[in-house]
Order: sequence, then C-alpha cells, then structure tokens
Amino acid sequence: MDPYDILGIRPNAGRDEIELAYKGRRSQYHPDRYAQSDEQTQAWATSKMQEVNSAYRLLSDPDQRAQVDRRKCADDDQPAPAPPPKAERPDVASVLLKPNWAWFHERVHARPDIPGKKLAGALESYAPEVWPEDVIVLLDDTVFGGAREGLLVTNEAIYCKQKLLPPKKLLIKHIRDVKPGPDGSVWINGDEFFDAYVIEHPAVTLFASRLSHAVGLPEAVRKEAPRSERRPAGAGAEKLLTLHRRSLAALKAELGSSAVGIDGLIDRQMRYLVRHFNDMENMVREKFPDQRASAQIQTAEIMLVLFLMLHYYGFSKLQTDRTGKEFMQFHGISDVYKEAFSDQFPRVFGSNLEGDEESLRAMPMVFYHRDGEGDVELEIPREEILLQMMTQMGIQKGEARNVMRQFEDMADAWLDEVA
Repeated sequence: MDPYDILGIRPNAGRDEIELAYKGRRSQYHPDRYAQSDEQTQAWATSKMQEVNSAYRLLSDPDQRAQVDRRKCADDDQPAPAPPPKAERPDVASVLLKPNWAWFHERVHARPDIPGKKLAGALESYAPEVWPEDVIVLLDDTVFGGAREGLLVTNEAIYCKQKLLPPKKLLIKHIRDVKPGPDGSVWINGDEFFDAYVIEHPAVTLFASRLSHAVGLPEAVRKEAPRSERRPAGAGAEKLLTLHRRSLAALKAELGSSAVGIDGLIDRQMRYLVRHFNDMENMVREKFPDQRASAQIQTAEIMLVLFLMLHYYGFSKLQTDRTGKEFMQFHGISDVYKEAFSDQFPRVFGSNLEGDEESLRAMPMVFYHRDGEGDVELEIPREEILLQMMTQMGIQKGEARNVMRQFEDMADAWLDEVA
C-alpha cells in the first residue's frame, strides 16, 4: 500500500508533517486502545498499527523514501488496469450540489458560493494539493471564520483539519460507510474522521447524511453511529460541554493572545475527556446510591479534577528544555480556566462545586512537575499514580492508558505549534 495514503499526507510532506501524521495514526490505531474489545477488533487494530509503523519507517528514512517515490513515479507511468465490472458510484458534486439541497447553515458553504478568503485559508492549511475550483463543499470550523480548521470535499477525496491535530485525507473510493455522531462528529469506516467545535451539530449531521448519499452508499450504512462507537451525549455530558464552552470563552476574554494556544489545548483535551462522563456518572451512582440526585454534580467535579491532573501530566511529559518556571506560567493560564469553571458551575448545574479550593488544587498539584522535580517527593512514578487514580474512578486500565497517551500527544502537538 502507498505509505503516503496510510499516513494521510502529501507526497511532498516535510519531516514535521510526517511526524504529526504518525502520532495521530498511532493514537488512532494503537492496540492498547482496543484492549477491552473482542479479538477480531484487536487483530484489526494490530494490523492497522503495523501498516502505520511500516509507512512511518519508509518515509522517515531518506533512502527508502526515495525508493518509494521512484516506484510511485513508475506506477504513474503505467496504464491503469481495467477495473472489475461493478456499479459506478455517482459523481459526488452532482449529488451534493442538487438544486433542492440548499446549504443554509452559515458555516457550511457549497460551490459556487464559497467565500474566497475561506477557501484560500482551508487550502493553505490542510489541502494544498487541491485546486480551488475542485472544492464542492466547505465546512468552516474556526471561531473567527478563517476556515483554517474545518472540512472540505472534492470528487476525489475528503479533507479535514482540527486544532492541534494533523490534517486528514481520505479518498472517496475508500469510503465504505458514513455515520453522523451524536455531538457534531462524522464517523467514516468505523472511525471518527471529524469532530466539529464551532459548527452547529445539526449542520454536521445533515452533511454526514448527504455525504453518504453522495458517495453512493447503500441505505443500510446511512445511519447514526452505533452506541459502541459513540461518545456519551447524556444530559450531564451536554451540561459539562456547555460549562466548558463558557469557561473557555472567559479564559479567551481575559487573556487573549497571552493564552499562547493553551486555550486550544484545553478545548481539545476537555472535549475528548467528556466521552467518559456517562461511564463515570454510572460509577458514582453505583458507589453512592443514597446520593443519586447529585450524581451529575459530583461527576462534573470529578471530571474537572481528572482533567487538571491529565492536563498537567501532559505538560510534564513534554520533551523540551523549557524550565520548570515556564511550566508554572503555563499552569497559571490553565488556572484561569479552572477559576472560570468554578464561577460558571452554579449557572449550569444549579449548585456550587461541593469540594473546596484546597481539594481542587491538592491532587492536580502532584502532576505540576516531572518525576524528580518539584518539592513533592514520590516513591513511585507520577504516571503510575495517575493510572491508579483513574482506575479508582472507574476507568478500565487499558482505556486509562489510552487517555493518558492522548493527553501526551495533544500536549506534544501544542508544543510543536507554539515552539
């Protein structure tokens, strides 16, 4: 298989782009992420991870990459083999641009009404090989409308870029199924391909449904993602997301450019963590059956503490020469978010946080520093302490390790952006 396709990058991708794409694929397919799944799923993940590792090795070695490029050139010079007879998929543009399919959401644009500046921003950010006239539909998922994050579709492929994550590309011919998630996400071939932050969720759901039609999929696969693939979308999870958005807005209003991109890191990390809200709420209800009425409130508070621990842990694992003092400045930015979270909590959940300020600080402070640094002497590595805490919170060990890796990778991607 083509290693460029496996990693989802351009043939002329630089070293940094290869590294970011590899980290993204590694997080997506690492077998530990599927440790609790059935044997067939584990075997699939292992096979995908082997493909990703092989592609990364080929493209990381200059000599091997040169051989790959020479083979690609030779293949391109050969006449394409006749495809086996099969039913042709319809032209994507002819379906997505149906006259009766108006794209009426303000952040979803269809040809020929795609704003030029948005189109230019999207192409420069995550689809530089695409000609402007080939873009059929563009979804702008940026706060200020620059379209450098979002999703676009051509007749040949679908592209997307999310903050702090590498760009993605998937050929239309490789799409087997498309399913809208319950919270503004698009699932393709069983994996989450795109997760909207700014675009309204109904607009993303509509797009996923129409894309399924456009690529000629049978009706049986045009459905909502199965529960095993969903992220929780219960009332508590939705409240937590509302609280998070308000807290993030307060951070941006207070710090502006002084947030050095940590606002984007916080957003990505918290939205990822919210996936576990329902499971954690069920754990709280089981452990404290006499306090079921306040289970949502307790769970939201636990989620804040867990987020802060993981957030600081991600900082502590960064491979960088930055000093501990600089990390403390980063933590100060994160503390603005924590304060806003506490202030907004009663407005969303109807009650104050039950824990006091000291309790909210105590556990996260353990992860302010790397092992061997700071004033707190620990007998076991911080990574092991965090793993134990997460399992005590009801998160299975395999999934807990995966969450920790995700927070490490997101912090690493943030550092690459601000370095």
